[in-house]
Amino acid sequence: MGNQIPSRMKAAILREWDRLKVEEMDVPAMGPGEALCRVGACGFCGTDIRIVHGVHKTSFSPSLPHIPGHEWAGEVVAVGEEVEGLRPGDRVVGETSRGCGNCRMCRTGNYHLCDHHGNLAKGFRMYGFNYPGAFAEYVVRPPEALVKMPDTMSFEEGVAAHVLAQALHYVERAGVYAGDDVAILGSGVQGLLVLQVARLKGARRVFMSGRGARLEVAKEFGADEVFDYTREDVTQRLLDLTDGIGVDVVFECAGKAESMRTASDATRMGGRIALIGIVNKAEGVLLDTDTIALHEMTVYGMRGSPHTGGGAVSLVANEQVKTAPLVTKTFALDDIEEAFKTFESRQDGALGILVIP
Repeated sequence: MGNQIPSRMKAAILREWDRLKVEEMDVPAMGPGEALCRVGACGFCGTDIRIVHGVHKTSFSPSLPHIPGHEWAGEVVAVGEEVEGLRPGDRVVGETSRGCGNCRMCRTGNYHLCDHHGNLAKGFRMYGFNYPGAFAEYVVRPPEALVKMPDTMSFEEGVAAHVLAQALHYVERAGVYAGDDVAILGSGVQGLLVLQVARLKGARRVFMSGRGARLEVAKEFGADEVFDYTREDVTQRLLDLTDGIGVDVVFECAGKAESMRTASDATRMGGRIALIGIVNKAEGVLLDTDTIALHEMTVYGMRGSPHTGGGAVSLVANEQVKTAPLVTKTFALDDIEEAFKTFESRQDGALGILVIP
């Protein structure tokens, strides 16, 4: 990438729900303590779909007009005063959350759970959610929201590292220990990365439910058994494979009410349930709370990637996780509408969709 910085850029802007259009706008101004980055690639996430449709109006409170996109990697092209540890030419992976830095949660390291969540005036940022995202040619970020990656890593790998950082947080929070049986419900990019991290943590067996060609990728990534939830009773299959006991830990990555019920029905006594997928409240949630209580299960809410970006970059750079099969299509920024539709409809078996500004 060249370092010549234009005054204008293209960005995908949501001016009203369900209408994501590419427009020209000023390159964002960089202030003291910030870096200007040229976006190399930005991926789609299921949450982006919900944001565009207005499903998360209350959850993440994006004010319109809004630029979505939070899974990105790029290159630093300029740094402001007071910035240390970054220079033009550095390749970076973007992090989603930045806390106020002063509240109790931030001071205990949980900046992604900042007490001032949603309050821009207090300094809280969720880039791509309540603050401009990376479906654009340029973004401005503070150094604490950037993770450096080696020059040997592509921007596509950087986007995978962003998602992998979340998978690392999820697996470390719920705990996967040597000898555990693990079930992953949902065969999207996040689920496939959780699968690989669970393997690295020493899981005895890993099972995955999903549908379509994604299940073949799961086998390639080391799943012991895969289930097509449109054709099989996933709960019963998990119980059959564990002699009726259930698995040690379930990662719900699909954000579906039915798989929430599978999570509580297929987990063993004393097991762990990690809730990663976001369910539309209108759909209802089918977790069996009586079983959770009587079987002393532990349920973990999952969000963000605090402090795991560097580890994720290292795993990708050292080829300890597979990322190439996760990118099935790339689109130019001008084709954002087609990219959106392709991802949402899983057209042609699309898995990971990247936009290259």
